[in-house]
Amino acid sequence: MRIRVMILALITSVLMIIWILTPRSPAEQEVVFQIFSNIGLLYLTLIIGQMLLLRVPIVRNLFEWLVLSLIFGTVIGSVAITLFIPHISFVGKLLILMLVPSLALIGVHNWLMIMWGVLLIIARRLTLAEAHYTNLIRMSPKLAAAYDQRGVVRHALNKPDDALRDFDHALVLVKQQSSASSVSLGFSITLAPASILRNRAATHVQRGDYAAAIADCDAGLAQPDLEANTRHHLRLNRASANLCAGDYAVALAELDTISALQTDKRYKHFWLFLTALAQQGAGQTEAARATWQALIDHMPNYQKQTWLRQKYRTLPQSLWTLVDQLLAD
Repeated sequence: MRIRVMILALITSVLMIIWILTPRSPAEQEVVFQIFSNIGLLYLTLIIGQMLLLRVPIVRNLFEWLVLSLIFGTVIGSVAITLFIPHISFVGKLLILMLVPSLALIGVHNWLMIMWGVLLIIARRLTLAEAHYTNLIRMSPKLAAAYDQRGVVRHALNKPDDALRDFDHALVLVKQQSSASSVSLGFSITLAPASILRNRAATHVQRGDYAAAIADCDAGLAQPDLEANTRHHLRLNRASANLCAGDYAVALAELDTISALQTDKRYKHFWLFLTALAQQGAGQTEAARATWQALIDHMPNYQKQTWLRQKYRTLPQSLWTLVDQLLAD
């Protein structure tokens, strides 16, 4: 079914290009343009619908990407010609209808594919996201961002060894490219090494290698021109690694330096969670209870043992003991 839709879409796009290039009256152009545009959108809907229902990647090879690019490019190019430059010469039409699909194929290929994977992650379609990034890597083997994102997915799927290999490869690719970006088919996606180190540090924590996690956080924080979001994640990851290693005072000192995060909705629950555990481990029982209560007020799920076990399933037993103490209080 999928390949048949692709072939029909390819034929439709070619027919549409032939029609646009053939001299016709404006009224005829408009009617046929509407027909072909609707057919093109129908094909796109069918292809994406199959992906969602059958749980297969939206694009599995370069042929399928070429077909999708041709559909998008033909529709966009036809809109440009019909609405803005209907009286352009034959050569002009030909150049536009050749250029737009090429831009769709070359100019935005990597960005669209990376973003589609991100949407799958947000939707918690993790197995599909892993397959999607694997296919993207096969098509663009030097795209560091694809390895980084697949590593994130594999971390979420509790495949730390596979995730580490992806992060290691992403770092190698970034170092090989002087602009610290991944280049494939002429399009550049900027990827800072600190972002990869942040993700790898979280995976080291997942594996229980806390010294390696701290080393990655230190290396990431030493990078120039750090984005605030990356800096916050690195410090939280370093605090988490020290906490898991039993260095409660060190973790608490780290968390104190980023205490402003308790007012940021993106980080507040995690900061409160780590702080409460560090305080409990350091013997600051009253402070830990107050922080834990603030955490529950902010996010009531933290008082549910089952939910906590699922969310933080890789925590060492020493921290679960602290969690149990706080829940009991």
